[in-house]
Amino acid sequence: SMEAAVVQNYRLAFNMRGFPPLEPGMGSLEPITITTGTTDDSSTALDKHDDDGTRSRVCSSSSSSSTPLHSYTHNECHGALVKLSAEDYEKVARSEGISADSKNQGYEEIVVTAIPYDSRRPPVQAIALRAREHVRLAKDPCPSVRYMNILKEGAQELGLKPCYQEFLQNHPVQINSSVIRKIAVLNLLWTALISF
Repeated sequence: SMEAAVVQNYRLAFNMRGFPPLEPGMGSLEPITITTGTTDDSSTALDKHDDDGTRSRVCSSSSSSSTPLHSYTHNECHGALVKLSAEDYEKVARSEGISADSKNQGYEEIVVTAIPYDSRRPPVQAIALRAREHVRLAKDPCPSVRYMNILKEGAQELGLKPCYQEFLQNHPVQINSSVIRKIAVLNLLWTALISF
């Protein structure tokens, strides 16, 4: 099953190193970090809404987070909450380069609280993907037109909130000339050829 949901205190990031200029950055779920107001400028925290509606701050799990190129007005990320069998999850994980024996994989699995749009359904603990530190870029690059179109079509299909669809619609994208695209494709083919 699949339904629309929101994850608070995380954002859609394009901070996983891709294959520029064709795919400059790939999507990732990134915690939203804020300064704690202490004298130590390096400290960061996550702004968290507790069950009773109060706000608290929790330390970020990593000192390295990226700077967004374009920010959504709320501290949240909207998307698909998908229930998968273990077998189907393994297929998705492999397609994203995740395996138990790979130390150089690009994504790490994180557990987040996903709140379904349907208020009759309770929040659930879900697995999301975050770019691992060794491939996490300091600043989000523009995603490709192709990549962003997939996200926009999915958002429309899911019926994500209009304000979030507008955010996706207005997000800057990487536009390459036909000459640059041809050079990049030839470079990838050449690299693949000499690798084998």
